[in-house]
Amino acid sequence: MPLILLQVSLVLSFIAIFVAPGDCFPRKQFESSSSNYTKRQDSASSQCDSNWPTNKGTVSLSEPKVINADFDCENKLYKSSGNSVFKVSGGVKISNCFFEQSGESDTIQIEGSGSFTVSNCYFKSTGDDGISVKGAADVTITDVYFMKAGNKAVQHDGSGTVTITGGCFQSVHILVKSCGNCEVNSSVSGRTINVKDVTIIDVRTVCGVNTNKNDVCTVTGLKGTPTESVCTGYEGITDPSTTPKQTSENEKNAHCVF
Repeated sequence: MPLILLQVSLVLSFIAIFVAPGDCFPRKQFESSSSNYTKRQDSASSQCDSNWPTNKGTVSLSEPKVINADFDCENKLYKSSGNSVFKVSGGVKISNCFFEQSGESDTIQIEGSGSFTVSNCYFKSTGDDGISVKGAADVTITDVYFMKAGNKAVQHDGSGTVTITGGCFQSVHILVKSCGNCEVNSSVSGRTINVKDVTIIDVRTVCGVNTNKNDVCTVTGLKGTPTESVCTGYEGITDPSTTPKQTSENEKNAHCVF
């Protein structure tokens, strides 16, 4: 065999050995940008529903349930055809709840003002937002599970700090995002978002922030399958009818720390 053909043959053999069939997932950008990412195989054991418990009964609401004290759902499924399922005031903890979108409604499952905590809750499906944060206080979200979110799992309209720890998010467009086109952006700036030790599966963007409003999102301990962007920057505006411009995508900077 001529020397040139022999060299070409050896190169092709090397490629065949080290590039497995189907290993063409576009993950290079994500992995090279985040040292906090732990790769796992997208198998049945890594799906959010692998540890999904069974709810114990269903509660259907015709209007939002006002929560002004700690509330344990006792693993019941709460549904509503209204604007929201729970309206939460400051200083309360919501735990052990199941939520599911009713038909084509755009119901927010938990809408809260002031400081509140959400723990061990399961969101099978949501509309535009699953949890909507309003007000100036801090919000803690721990061990929540989202199976399908039409847009955002968590919307940050307030001015405090939102911390999301643990849990699993699957088939979600954006895990958490500062409101990009809310009227409150005229007076609110410096939102802080922390995302720690969460598992993601089929999540396009983990965090979205308004760079012109000095928002900061810090993501650590991310597990699951690759995402297109750990953190995306936007130019926050005040006109709800206008889509905010994107300023960055999957780039480490002063507003996106990962």
